[in-house]
Amino acid sequence: MSMIQFSWEDLKNYTGGSWYNPHSSRFNDCGISGISTDTRRFPEKNMFLALSGETFDGHNFISNAIDSGASAVCIEKNTDAIKKIIDEKDIPCLIVNNTLTACQNLAKAHRSRFNKLVVIAVTGSSGKTTAKEILGHIIRHCTDGPVLTSFRNTNNQIGVPQNLLKLNKDHRYLVIELGTNTPGEIKILTEIVMPDISIITNTGPVHLEKLGDIEGVTKEKTAILSSSKNTQSAIIPYPLAGNHHVKSLTKTLSIVTFGGEVEADYKLNYIHETLDRSEFEIIEREKPIAVSISWNLSGVHLALNTCIAFAVGNFLNLDKQNIARALASFSMPGMRMDVKYIRDLCIINDAYNANPDSMTAFISWLKSLISTHQLKGTVYLILGDMLELGDCEAQYHKRILEQVSKELTGVKTLLVGPRMQNASKSFNFLTFDSIQALSQYLLPNLEHSDTVALKGSRGMKLELIIDHINSI
Repeated sequence: MSMIQFSWEDLKNYTGGSWYNPHSSRFNDCGISGISTDTRRFPEKNMFLALSGETFDGHNFISNAIDSGASAVCIEKNTDAIKKIIDEKDIPCLIVNNTLTACQNLAKAHRSRFNKLVVIAVTGSSGKTTAKEILGHIIRHCTDGPVLTSFRNTNNQIGVPQNLLKLNKDHRYLVIELGTNTPGEIKILTEIVMPDISIITNTGPVHLEKLGDIEGVTKEKTAILSSSKNTQSAIIPYPLAGNHHVKSLTKTLSIVTFGGEVEADYKLNYIHETLDRSEFEIIEREKPIAVSISWNLSGVHLALNTCIAFAVGNFLNLDKQNIARALASFSMPGMRMDVKYIRDLCIINDAYNANPDSMTAFISWLKSLISTHQLKGTVYLILGDMLELGDCEAQYHKRILEQVSKELTGVKTLLVGPRMQNASKSFNFLTFDSIQALSQYLLPNLEHSDTVALKGSRGMKLELIIDHINSI
């Protein structure tokens, strides 16, 4: 039998809502065990919360939700048609001003029930999901307490509350990712999550359509440090320590820095890499004894995330050698620096997402591999558009192509998408209108031991090229 998460009275009090039909026979139950927004998967004793968005409206699926087993519904649109459904189905119906706000309030109330829970929140322009997965991995390996990590990259105003609602009394740790593309979102999410440790992986030019510029990005990301009284410790890149948004917090927070700089509290000393492995050291400034790490990933930008792991480990009193051993068995989430072979072709798939900083890091990594003869045959670099860069998109795309032309002279660069096409006018790169057109050129030209490297924003779906290669 499902455990009750919220009583009927809880639902009313936490959301500020009211019950449309308080005499429903279903009020004989004690309450609900969870909240669902998807009518396709409905666990026992869950309440359906009808979210509304730009392209969907959950209120259109109330009948489906009830037929799928919903024990109650939460709505904000109190129409005659909805009332008719509720009356016919005889189901508890909670009416609120805004269902998203109601969901967030319930998630915050649920999170506050766990006083002994250690909550670690991660944000940043890139690397959030990787850092979150690394932290979850080391905590699982180095402690005996169950840890909940947010699902994939469910880091927005809907996903974060849904992750919080998965917490139960057995969890000792929560590692959760916070994302944003609009000013004020990180503040809202931090107030809901109430982290003990807040982490910023980096700040760079992302989501500039709404955040405006780097200053806007930095202001938004650093809100994770100041939006909750629970936050005691912060882990940030060394260059960010001098930012005025951070300096004002030094009296209230324990701030730890990481990076390749000698002055960083946790310094990365990158030693050696191959296509799918690397070796490096983490040096803690106050205890200059290097911890050696060898793991199944390549790239200095990925290794930097392990500095965060050691900083968190210090806060949690984890053994450094145990952390190093745990990192040796870590693997990346899908489509992030994924190296695989299709017959004798090497495929490097980093097509999960892209922004100027992650593009720059990817190109530098390829340059390093080529200079050390790690890649055989012809290297095909396939770059797709970087999205959500606003008025700055032309200059950032051009800057990336300038880097490619200088650093990857022996590489066959193929571009897809209107932004890359526009930026390519000053360069001698092949451009394509679609994935299909690019694949039609690429596939007949692939030869023994060639490498295909993919990098682009999620909306470009460059991984479809791999499907085309698989089909030959």
